[in-house]
Amino acid sequence: MNLFLVREKKLHALRRTAWDRSLNGPALSSYEAKVVQVTTLLINKLTARAGTPVDISRWFRFLSFDVMGEIGLGKSYGMLESDKMHPAVTGLVDGQWYFGIFGAIPWAVRLLFSIPGAGGQLVAFQRWCQAEMSARIKVCRCCI
Repeated sequence: MNLFLVREKKLHALRRTAWDRSLNGPALSSYEAKVVQVTTLLINKLTARAGTPVDISRWFRFLSFDVMGEIGLGKSYGMLESDKMHPAVTGLVDGQWYFGIFGAIPWAVRLLFSIPGAGGQLVAFQRWCQAEMSARIKVCRCCI
C-alpha cells in the first residue's frame, strides 16, 4: 500500500520518515551518478538509432525502471542494455487499464486486488515488488 492510502497515523509516520530520509538533499545528490550513468546509456542507445523511428515511450519506460532499480533496489534491470522489457514491467503495462477505470477510487483498487483472479497482471506485479523489497531489506536494513 502506498503512503497516501495509509490511514493509521503511526504507520503513516513510519513510512513518511523513510521517505524523508530518501528524499533529502544529501540522499538526492548521492543518486546523481547513477542517474547520469543510466541516462548516458539511453542517449547512446538512441544515438545509435538516429534516423530510424523509435517508440520513445518504451525507451523512457526502460530508463525509468532501470533508474528506480539502481536507486531503490541497488541493481539495474538491464532493460536499456538488453533493449527488452523486464517481465514484471510487461505485467504492469498490460494491467494499466485497471488504473484508468478504478484509479480514481482508491479503495476500489484494494477491493479488486482482494478478489481472487480479478487483479490479473497487477497482482503478479505487486507480488514481484514485495519480493524485490524483501530482498532489498535483507541486504540493507536501512529500508525498514
